[in-house]
Order: sequence, then structure tokens, then C-alpha cells
Amino acid sequence: MSIDMAQLESHRPALVGHCYRMLGSPFDAEDAVQDTMVRAWQSLGRFEGRSWLRTWLYRIATNLCLDALASRSRRARPIEEAPVSPVLRDDATLSMPPYAFWLQGPDAIREWLNGRGSGCCGSRLMRVNASGMPAFAQYRREPDVSYKAWGVIILEEQDGRIAAWNTFLDTEKLFPLFGLPLRMTD
Repeated sequence: MSIDMAQLESHRPALVGHCYRMLGSPFDAEDAVQDTMVRAWQSLGRFEGRSWLRTWLYRIATNLCLDALASRSRRARPIEEAPVSPVLRDDATLSMPPYAFWLQGPDAIREWLNGRGSGCCGSRLMRVNASGMPAFAQYRREPDVSYKAWGVIILEEQDGRIAAWNTFLDTEKLFPLFGLPLRMTD
């Protein structure tokens, strides 16, 4: 049976929807579909045509999603109080779109984190995937000891150090895209 890449690709939109429903994250869904396409392409020689191509692709995608869910470590971790300067580049920036808030340099960032930004101490972070960059969902501690969605932190790296720290505060829009609740408890 002869199958080309165009035939595989024609199933991509439906597979993205399927993986999104399983994983709850558009970014993880895209990754799972890409892995599905790679595995399907590598295994085409073993596809005997006893089932529909679509059924075979869905089985690959489902297995990849189940594996991802089983291995996912989605535990919130506390923000540790640690020196920030060693991991920041000398020209590192901190911003919070859509606000006109912008800092540059380790000293300015450290000063802000220890001052006005100290309300983030005790927050919980959950690792998420955002555009292939390191990212975290941040939950700030509330007086009732629960945690409220605060922002999505996306870190841009250069030479193994943080070049930019961008915290996007539109939690009501962003957290559902990652399949995350707006509140959590310990």
C-alpha cells in the first residue's frame, strides 16, 4: 500500500483536536501530533492496510497522549528563595505585558523581586510548554491558604542563562489553554 506524506498530513487538524481533548493543552497537542506523524512515517512499511489510515493514526496519537499523561509531573512546586543574579544575563529583562512594566539587568530585577514583587514569595509554579520555551504557570498564595492563578511566566534563554522573563497576566484566558484551574489548594 502506497501512502505519501500528504495523505498523513490531511489528518493533522482532526488529530490536533483529538490530542487537545486528551491533553488539555494546545501546545502539548501539537507536540503529540508531530510525534504521531514522525512515528507513522517511520512505521509506514509495517502498515498493512487492514484498518483505515485514520484509525491507525488515531491509535498512534492516543497511545502517545496516554504515555504523556502517565509521565506528566504536573505538581505545583513552591518558588524557592534563591539568588537570582547567577542565572540572569547582564542584559536580562523582566516584563509583564500588557503593562508598560519593563526592567533590565540583574540588579534592577533583584531589587524589584525583593521589594514590590515580594508578594510572589510562597507562590506555586507548574511547568507548562509555551512555544517551545521554558514556561511556568504561577499561582500566588491567598489569605485563605489557597492559590490563585497569577500569570504565565515565559523564560527566554541565551547561552544557558535567562535573557528575558515575561509574565503574562491574562489568567482567565491563558490558564484554560493549558488545561489549568484558576484556583488550587495545597
